[in-house]
Amino acid sequence: MSKAIPADIVDEAIAWVIRLEMSDSPSDATGEFEQWLQRDTLHRLAWARVSQMRERYATLPSDAVGRTLRQVEDERAKKHISRRRALKTLSVMGIALGSGWLVKEHTSWQRLIADQSTATGEQKRLTLADGTELILNTDSAVSTDFNNSLRRLLLRRGEIALTTGDDPAYAPKRPFIAETPVGHIQALDTRFILRLAEDRLRVSVQQGKAKVVNADGASETVVSGDDVWLSTTGITEANSAIPPDAWLTGSIAGEDIPLGELLDELARYRPGIIDYSAELATLPVSGVFQLSDTDQTLQFLARAHAIRVDFLTRYWVVVRPA
Repeated sequence: MSKAIPADIVDEAIAWVIRLEMSDSPSDATGEFEQWLQRDTLHRLAWARVSQMRERYATLPSDAVGRTLRQVEDERAKKHISRRRALKTLSVMGIALGSGWLVKEHTSWQRLIADQSTATGEQKRLTLADGTELILNTDSAVSTDFNNSLRRLLLRRGEIALTTGDDPAYAPKRPFIAETPVGHIQALDTRFILRLAEDRLRVSVQQGKAKVVNADGASETVVSGDDVWLSTTGITEANSAIPPDAWLTGSIAGEDIPLGELLDELARYRPGIIDYSAELATLPVSGVFQLSDTDQTLQFLARAHAIRVDFLTRYWVVVRPA
């Protein structure tokens, strides 16, 4: 795993992006920035990580990017909060550009402070030091903290599939804890899928068993085949027409899937938003829907059903009755 970067240093790196690229006189800060960059190895690591994010919006109109980052600064100044918190607030409010796509795609503060992350539409496979197999789905971020007594993984954002490793260097095996903002999961010899969705966590056990504990301490043991939502209010069964492991195959296959549920899922794999009429939310659709090319999948839906799909921009798709 890559080296963890303290959140305050990430905040400083974000501040330098804004100062160097969005101010009226960026050249005045160049020397000071170079001094900051050379002061600490973590500064350079943070800048490299933030720079990866910058590359993703390099082709966007500069006034749009500038407007968004200035909103971050205004929000931060008004509420006396960190830039990372301001970015998160903007994401929740959806005020960066009309469609909110820029925030979704380019200001994921969780990615900046994570050990490993994926962009929208990307998946990544990893093997951790203990032999654990980890797959990150689209727009996800994780960090790890393994010590002599505990294996700890923190899901910061998105969705992962995880098969706990044999931990061959330790006997007995160290406990494995997957932590999230909603609660934690204790697992051993377990294969499971975790998905963060706003204020709740979907836990789908594929093999073995695990103990799920929410932030208030309520707990339950879930076994192979169980699919539950974990939240501060309790643990409830997850009812979805889309299997929790569908994304591992690169497609969603099923019969009578509510169109709204399918469109919400497709939206996770593309930049921007998919806007659809409320009357279409329950329209049943069947078939095999590819996740690697959501444009093609949307066009297929339009041909197969009485719906119209308009690509207003690359980032804004509108689905209406035909």
